[in-house]
Amino acid sequence: MRSQRAPRALALAILLSCALLARAADEGTALDRELYDVCRQKTPLVPLADVEALLEKGANASFIGEYDYTPLMWACVRHRPDLSAVLLAAGANTETTNVWGRNAAFICVWENAVDIVAQFLEHGMNIAAAAEHDGWTALHKAAEMGHAAIVRMLLAKGADPLARTLPDEDAAEDAVGKTPLEVAKTEAVRELLREAEAAAEDAVLREAEDALKDEV
Repeated sequence: MRSQRAPRALALAILLSCALLARAADEGTALDRELYDVCRQKTPLVPLADVEALLEKGANASFIGEYDYTPLMWACVRHRPDLSAVLLAAGANTETTNVWGRNAAFICVWENAVDIVAQFLEHGMNIAAAAEHDGWTALHKAAEMGHAAIVRMLLAKGADPLARTLPDEDAAEDAVGKTPLEVAKTEAVRELLREAEAAAEDAVLREAEDALKDEV
């Protein structure tokens, strides 16, 4: 009898452990979902303390919801730098992309959320990130939207003014893609990008000259 009870007790212990793990997973998912929903909520804006409480309970700051949006993306859409700061401190991923291939930084640029873009830059966002289907970077979007302050910030952190989008197969004049300058809509932004392009081209020329000297 003792030899039969031991395997049975072991099986029961395993089943109980699996049930507890499944329950914990369900509770975790529920927390993640709640965090996502409160970050997405437009009105009334959820108090920051509620968000911090959910994160303290273990909610995932990088949870992916509908259309592959994340809480951080919603913080950009809602123009809430207080919220994005808390999410970033909790380890939110800045590089996750939604179903349109855009990451949170690109969305912030689109929304002209200057304060949040500054936070992303301080947290080491990939400044060269571009959507796989079109090659647009955050700098391209800032230039197109005429957001001079963000263009200046991105350039100061090393964004490439010579980066090109992918070619547009439907446009004969866009066979090689476009630089940020070529999509810029305002003269203020064009001036910033002209200066940045000139500096970048000078740097490339100096590197080439140095390489030739080394060969000689």
